[in-house]
Amino acid sequence: MPYLHWETDRGRMRSSECAKKASEHKLVSVSEIVDQAKHGGPLGHDLESADDPKEHTPVVLLSRKKALGQLLFRAAVLLEDMEFHTEEQLTFRYLHEKPPLHPRRTLDQSYYGALKSTMTRDRDQVVYRATTPEQHGCLDPGTCPQCKQDIRKVPRLIMVDQLWLWILDESQ
Repeated sequence: MPYLHWETDRGRMRSSECAKKASEHKLVSVSEIVDQAKHGGPLGHDLESADDPKEHTPVVLLSRKKALGQLLFRAAVLLEDMEFHTEEQLTFRYLHEKPPLHPRRTLDQSYYGALKSTMTRDRDQVVYRATTPEQHGCLDPGTCPQCKQDIRKVPRLIMVDQLWLWILDESQ
């Protein structure tokens, strides 16, 4: 029994990549992704340069904001990886089993099963267009009201999941 749900565009792309990697049997583990996130940049250096409370120059304040931004970005990457871990493991383990795992599909993927790629069609969904920030020629994103609204938008897609039901009654 199909039912509709939603997924972020980023989550859909990660799931698709995971299925491709599982098919190739070269899946990167979440622990490797976390290690890459930990050692991805000079966060420690930025924090050390901004630790002196006597320094309140604009450069030091900017360095503190940059370090905080990097820290929050890495925390978001780690949270996303932790949430994706279970799906990654299930996909890798059961995608090619008998019976196989039935992955989530977009509306077009479920309707046009023979198409090799539906990415262009998926991004033409009404829900995707309504939840994607509009492009505009903004000169100062810090003061632009549209940029402040757009930062909260996360592109989403309608997905078709499968719900398996067993009818238990007296006749069986």
